[in-house]
Parts: sequence; C-alpha cells; structure tokens
Amino acid sequence: MKDESRPDEGAIVTVEEHTELQRQLDEIDVAALERRVVVMEAVKKILVQHTQPTDWLLMTTKGSRGKVAYLGADGAERVAALLGITWTEPRMERLQREGSYIWQYDGHFALAGRAVFALGSCSSRDKFFGRKGGAFIAENDVSERDVQMKGFSNWIRNGISRLLGLRNLGEGFFGEKFWGEIPVVEFEGGGKGGSSKRQTADEKKKADECWEHILSEAGGDEGKAADMLAKATTFPGRETGPDGKPKMVPGLTNKEYLTGKRLDILYGRISDAKKKKSSGKKKSEPPEPGSDAGFDEPEDGNE
Repeated sequence: MKDESRPDEGAIVTVEEHTELQRQLDEIDVAALERRVVVMEAVKKILVQHTQPTDWLLMTTKGSRGKVAYLGADGAERVAALLGITWTEPRMERLQREGSYIWQYDGHFALAGRAVFALGSCSSRDKFFGRKGGAFIAENDVSERDVQMKGFSNWIRNGISRLLGLRNLGEGFFGEKFWGEIPVVEFEGGGKGGSSKRQTADEKKKADECWEHILSEAGGDEGKAADMLAKATTFPGRETGPDGKPKMVPGLTNKEYLTGKRLDILYGRISDAKKKKSSGKKKSEPPEPGSDAGFDEPEDGNE
C-alpha cells in the first residue's frame, strides 16, 4: 500500500517545505561540529599515545579473521583520568532472579559539556565466577562482592566507551604496531556452550529480531541483554548430575550463534509475547529492570 505521507521520488517540494528545511539547516552550528571533529581527533591521538595495548581487548571467535577492539575496565579508568571525564554517584540495585541475582548500576558520564546515561551490570551466573565445568554453581557459593565489583567496572567501561564512541574499533584507529600488541580474547563458536554452525539468511533475520526485542527489554544495556539471552536459551542436557537431575547446558550470549531448534523456540516465545502485548486484551505493566519479560524457562530436551 502506498504511504501517502511520503512524497514520490522526484516530487516537487513546495516553497514552504523548502524554506522550513533551509531554516533547520541554518540552525546547525557548523563551527561547533567542526570543533567537535577536531576534539575527537585529538582524543584519538591521546588514547593511542597514553594508553597501553593491555588497556584494550581484541574480541574474535574461533576460526574467524575478524577482530574488534573494546576498552577494558582498567583502560577506561586510565582514559577517564587522562581526559578529565566525570560521573555521578551511581544508583545501585540488586535484582533477584530465581536461583541468581544481578547487581546493576546506572548514572551519567560527562566531558566538555556533553553527558550520557549508562548502565552496567553483572550476574551471579557470570562466566568467570558463576560457573564450574560449564554448569552454573549455587547462588550462595558465588562471591557477591565479586559480582558487585564487576558490575561497577562494567558500568565505568560502558559509560566511558559510550561517551567517547569507543565501540567496535578496527586496526585503523590504533595503527598496525599498537594493534598487534593488544591481547586477543577468542571465544568458541556459539558463545557459551554453543556451536559454530553458520546462520541461514532466515535464521539471521529471526536472530536479529530476537536480539532487538531482548535489548529493548534490557533498557539498551548490552551486558544485561546478553545475560537475558543466556538465560532464555539455557536448557537441560542429556547428562545428569550427582543429584540425578539433568545438567543445564549454558545458553548463548551472542545472537550470531542462534540457530536451529533453539532459535525457533526463542523466536516463538518472543512472537507470542509480542502478540499478547499488542492484542489489547490485557495490558501488561512494563517489565522490571533485569526481568526476563516474554520468556519462559527452557523446556526439557530443547537443543
């Protein structure tokens, strides 16, 4: 159906419309934009000259040639000291889940009159101290201080990276020598417990839709969204533990490895949740931060 609100290609623009567009363009402070470009170029030089390769991490997946750089927590604090970045006292919140919890931090970061809001969190099911042998460990056996400290560090890193636009950086940002000395973190294909099976075009489309929904439910926090994705794609495996119960197969944290039945189940759950929300039969309250709105617990044998 034709969208009457959009003019046809090549349509004549009225004098009034042209005048309004010109007025908006005239209001743009070109000099300010140029100054910002100069500032960002200066920041780039400072980052390369005054940070160390170990302040950064190169992320890649096994068998992949592609790498992208991210600022680490220690590097973020070094950058903050170099540039004079400030931040507000964070708001802290402990979000309880069934069998786990999340420490979440939020607040504002500022530099040269520009401020951004950022979130940071860490789950008691963190892959470094919340798992053992591929399975989650009991909530009470996890050091809550470790969870708190990592959540705070993630908030600092996210805020500074967002403020400076330091995301998915390539070799051109650093130069060949610096780039070659940055530590590489290689993930097994499939994220946590996944496989390296490539997605079909249809699977990629479904995975992108799933991730957009989850990211929205997470308030735009990619770390929290990854935790939610992991929980939603966790399922009982065929092996049993000492207690006679099936061992849980860890879920995925990367949408690029959502394939097969696991993707179909997740996509179905999200589609059902969207239909219920848009049906108007029952208006649901907005989900609490950190909740897994739209997801059920994994079903037995879903691989």
